[in-house]
Parts: sequence; structure tokens; C-alpha cells
Amino acid sequence: MSESANLFVQTILTEAIRVLVPVVLTALAGYVVLLIARLRGEMGESRWAAIVQAVEFAVQAAEQSGLRDKLQQAGQEKKATAIKLAQDWLGSQGITVDVALLEGLIETAVWRFFNNGRA
Repeated sequence: MSESANLFVQTILTEAIRVLVPVVLTALAGYVVLLIARLRGEMGESRWAAIVQAVEFAVQAAEQSGLRDKLQQAGQEKKATAIKLAQDWLGSQGITVDVALLEGLIETAVWRFFNNGRA
């Protein structure tokens, strides 16, 4: 393939990715919002409040536990720490939550944590 053909293909692929990524992320966010709304309705407000509180505390604990200072500390390790903390606390309250839901809530809490609570 010639250099101009490679450049053309690269340009097409770059533009396709640039257009499709926001669409896919928006669809995924919409799905998560609907899932959370459905689960929130099924759980009741007091259980939901306990879950949200556990997630926020777990995120803050993972960020403030010294993990932030380790440059090699990967975000996935902090997320795993936050999930474990949230699961342990919720378990002590007799509340079980699907890990996928906790992951989504933790991602939201991390975003809020780093954006000073502006959601």
C-alpha cells in the first residue's frame, strides 16, 4: 500500500474512532443510569443510601490510605481496594451488592472525588 493510501486509511480510522467513542460511551452511561435507577427502586432508599455512603467512604479511604503516593499504584488496584472496603462494610450491614454495580458506583464516586463533588 502506498504512503498516501496508508494516510487515507489512518485518517478514516481516526475520524471513525473520534465519532464512535463518544456515542458508545454515552450509550454505556445511559445503560448504567437505567440499571442504577432500577436497582435503587428495588432496594429502597435506606439500603441505597447505605450503599452510596459505603462507596464514597471506600473511595476516600483508598485515595487517602497512602496508595495515592505510590507512583506505580495502578487505578485498578485502588478500585479493587475500594470494592473490598465497600463489600466488607456492606456485608457487616447485611447488604449484598453485585460487584458490577459497585464498580460503576465507585467510578462515579472517583469522578466526583477528583472533581470536588461537581457531578
